[in-house]
Amino acid sequence: MSNPSDVGSVSLYFLSASDKNLYLYDIDQLPESSGWHEISASLHSTEWHWYIDSEIFFGAPPDLSLQNVSEVGILLRPTGSGKTTEIGLDNFALLGEETVEFTQSILTLPSQTFEPGEIISVSFDRPSGTKKDWIGLYEKAEAPATPSILWRYTDGTQSGNEIIKKGTVSFAEGLPEPGEYEARMYSNDDYDLISSALFSVRKPPTLTPTKEAFNSGESIKLTFTNPNATPLDWVGIYRKGDEAPAVPSIFWFYTDGTKTGDTSLSEGSLEFDESLPGAGDYEIRLYANDSYELLANATFSIGGDAPPAINIVRNGNGTITVSFEGKLQSASTVNGPWHDVDAVSPLTLNTDETVQFGRAVR
Repeated sequence: MSNPSDVGSVSLYFLSASDKNLYLYDIDQLPESSGWHEISASLHSTEWHWYIDSEIFFGAPPDLSLQNVSEVGILLRPTGSGKTTEIGLDNFALLGEETVEFTQSILTLPSQTFEPGEIISVSFDRPSGTKKDWIGLYEKAEAPATPSILWRYTDGTQSGNEIIKKGTVSFAEGLPEPGEYEARMYSNDDYDLISSALFSVRKPPTLTPTKEAFNSGESIKLTFTNPNATPLDWVGIYRKGDEAPAVPSIFWFYTDGTKTGDTSLSEGSLEFDESLPGAGDYEIRLYANDSYELLANATFSIGGDAPPAINIVRNGNGTITVSFEGKLQSASTVNGPWHDVDAVSPLTLNTDETVQFGRAVR
């Protein structure tokens, strides 16, 4: 109800499929505030009325009329002139000889997928409640045959001290195992289900280069895990900071190593053996199902030219042979200063000479 002052009168009704009569109950005291309100009417009340062949009858609905109720709702009549609004209610229950009660409850989660151990917050909104209304987390399709994995009353405690009709219950410990789960809201310390919501727990995808830095011209190798894989999940290489899809990837493959995406892989490795355009920082990105929904990413770098190689072999006659690329330099300490050695590779040295440090440079 958004504006109570616009409503002149409210009547509760039900249509009996047993005797084909429409039974009406006028609400004497209208709500003064907007929002959800609970409406109840005693089935023994003599204020019910109905019509048979234009003749009006008053009294409690006969037992026959309650054996098969096909429709329940409310009639909103406006203040002054205007049309009557009929609202049929899908969710109703005839509670024996006491009341007819109407409720609507909503249970929501901020996401349909959580990581193991991630906090799970369940929000609820219902027009009525008790201190002992509670929310439990279950494996999908196991409730209530098996106990809940975690549970709280709607006030966030395990003692139920306060009536909370609208709020959020947080399970800070989360759920440790991947799988399909269900959040369920039950009424008053019982298993009368009010509302439910499905969700999943999955390990997040990972993407890891085999090295943090690669040499120029070296193949780029990586490993990945992708628990919720599809055949068209793909990996692209970008310069760090380039925004996709505005800037296309430099190289890409589906996770099965093809350009057609034939197989879904929950884990594996890829190798890009084409040379990247130059030294600098790069990024590998795992995207979902032929889209730009980012699942995981990681950075790596490409250095300049590969450093020249140097190798030392101890000979049987007590000498050592130094093989090197580029120029050989020597120094009396590891920190230099370094001086060029006038020699070509390989260079044989006597071990009784003064100790020197050596390196190869371009």
